[in-house]
Amino acid sequence: MRDGEWDYLEDEYYIEEIIRNPSSRNYTKAVEKVRYLRRKIGTQNEPKNQETRMLSEQEARQPSQRSEIISSLVAQEATQDAGVRLFRTEMLDDKYLPLEEIEEWIQQQAQKDGPSTNWLSNIPISRMKEDELMKQMLGITPDTENLSLEIPINQIMRYISQQIHLLQYPGLDGWERSIPTAVGGVLEYLRELGDGLAKKYKWSNQQATAFILTGRIPLISPINITLQTSSRALSSRIVLDIDPTLSPAEVARHYRRSRKKMIATHHRNLSEKHMQLAIFNSMRPDNETWAIKMDEWNKTQQVEWKYKTVSNFAHDCIQARNRLLRVYATDLAVFGQQGLPH
Repeated sequence: MRDGEWDYLEDEYYIEEIIRNPSSRNYTKAVEKVRYLRRKIGTQNEPKNQETRMLSEQEARQPSQRSEIISSLVAQEATQDAGVRLFRTEMLDDKYLPLEEIEEWIQQQAQKDGPSTNWLSNIPISRMKEDELMKQMLGITPDTENLSLEIPINQIMRYISQQIHLLQYPGLDGWERSIPTAVGGVLEYLRELGDGLAKKYKWSNQQATAFILTGRIPLISPINITLQTSSRALSSRIVLDIDPTLSPAEVARHYRRSRKKMIATHHRNLSEKHMQLAIFNSMRPDNETWAIKMDEWNKTQQVEWKYKTVSNFAHDCIQARNRLLRVYATDLAVFGQQGLPH
């Protein structure tokens, strides 16, 4: 996401709505607004989400690259999966959906499944209730169908969280879509089945959904890259999941590309002056005023590094520290960071 797009979402209170109520509906509204803006200003050449990549009909008929051949063999094996065969028989009448009809079919099925379900996690179970649950699972107490739990309110506030299950699938524009599912519904069934395939065959979840519904073959990339960003630069990571047959040169090329994505294009290295400001400020007493700090700084620095106004000095100290610790921004917005004057 570009800075301008993020600023627009903030100005129109989309971000505030998400923070106040982080529901899938509010996320979807924001995503659709950004997509609309990109269509209006002409960004058809934006890179597509590679995790949705499926083999073309030509590639499926005559796979030539190593990744294409492996992808075809894996898809043939997945086709024999009992769960896949049962779903296609029961839900699709043993017919494949055209790729362009996935979204319509899913939306129609969501209406049939009913309202989405909120799931609770991290529920504590006492030893006695754990034994009772085990007996029910083993059929020792077959007459009992329900397990009742008494959970103190303070534990609910501290430990238990709510979440929704999202079915992921590819849109026609190449970007991922998602929709919340309902317990016992067809889409939740599809999500569970796809999740199992994704873990087994190194597919993405949206590729697995597309495979089940359309029979199209997911492309298995020889390298999967995850960008783990953090509020602190030292905690950010680029995680590479690599096919060992990939050459070192190819690995390096993928790494360079990912690193470029993680580091903001407008990022500038801090000057020596601002690095010294950051360390100087960190070593001064917490209760010391900015005026005293500036006086001490000016006593030891070269003329061009000295300050005349306390406000400029305080601003540069704070911004220098923040820029050194802040994560190097990804394509997600950098919250309006403009850099420091040199």
